[in-house]
Amino acid sequence: MSDKFEIGDLVWAKLKGYPPWPARVVKPSPTTKKPSKKNMRWIYFFGSENYAWIEPDQIKPYYEYKEQLSNAKYSSFKQAMEKIEEYIDKKKADPTYELDMPEVKKKKTETDDATPKKVSWQDN
Repeated sequence: MSDKFEIGDLVWAKLKGYPPWPARVVKPSPTTKKPSKKNMRWIYFFGSENYAWIEPDQIKPYYEYKEQLSNAKYSSFKQAMEKIEEYIDKKKADPTYELDMPEVKKKKTETDDATPKKVSWQDN
């Protein structure tokens, strides 16, 4: 299979610890940290609205694998499926439709807020 996924392609993307997820290859913003490996793709995950750099061997074409990969029972996965199908319907109705992409969520640093960290009783 080709690892030639282009910006705008609908895909299944596999992030370690998660099932393959409905996603779209998107263009990273100028402030997005560069990937650790060459040829990685910047992926937008439907439903969660998260982004991640994903290696091409962890990406599959959406339509080709839809029947095989769309069976997960998690409510968050079902929501993601609804979101990608909604996007597909809107794009079919209006080819100029563009997804309203959320900004990349900044990772919190220790100084971002004063919320105490959870600790176990054994830590005391």
